[in-house]
Amino acid sequence: MVAMVRVQVDTVAAFMGMQRTVVVLAFDAKGAPMNSGDAIVTISDPDAAAEVGRMVVPVVVGATGRRFTELQLSLQLIGEGEVSIQASVGAASGQAVLHIRTQPPITAALVVDTFTVVEYHATCAWDCPYLYYAPLLKLREPTGSAWATVEGVEITIPGKTTGMCRGSVPYRPGQSLYVSYVDPYPWSNDLFFVSLDGKPVPDGLATARVIVRDVRGAYGTIEASAPIQRMVKDPVFPAPSEAAPFGWECYYGN
Repeated sequence: MVAMVRVQVDTVAAFMGMQRTVVVLAFDAKGAPMNSGDAIVTISDPDAAAEVGRMVVPVVVGATGRRFTELQLSLQLIGEGEVSIQASVGAASGQAVLHIRTQPPITAALVVDTFTVVEYHATCAWDCPYLYYAPLLKLREPTGSAWATVEGVEITIPGKTTGMCRGSVPYRPGQSLYVSYVDPYPWSNDLFFVSLDGKPVPDGLATARVIVRDVRGAYGTIEASAPIQRMVKDPVFPAPSEAAPFGWECYYGN
């Protein structure tokens, strides 16, 4: 019998436009894990957070061979406010609380050195039509005396968006760094866009929106826009040493 339910969710920097993964865990009276795949989940304010995905994950404990399931939900944060996420399995229940905030004010904790999006043809083993769109966003800590951390990046081009991707990229005092490394294998890049039929995206600007936490812990926003560089042949991308080595969690699909 399930005696305890725990709801796990990252409550740090929950801003509108982001997503959160919610994991529901169930335990018996002795603390052994139980199935939570059939948990009933309620969200107190559907105008602030909406369920956009659900998955039951089978788990096997290697040392004991014990098998159970975990329920994982994807929540889209769509409105400001306090949201209670409650889950129940049988008579047991648990909850977590998210404080969802609007986009923070413009900050100068980091500044934009360069921003562009490069459009180029894929190189494939066959005659593929794919067009890739590679965002190149380089930020700099301008004072030379403070730290700052990028915790969210959203790239938008006409007709496509990454949504607000989550991560953590620290900037040392005075450091200049691209927010993402361009992997030679395009499908490994979190911030890329792909046109599978080879049709270019419509005319218009590319935009970037960045969530930054400064050395005092205050959050702010950086915004930038730039034309798309069309049909670049043999594009040259930043070296790994010039870019953040960390990946981003993006949910919208591109």
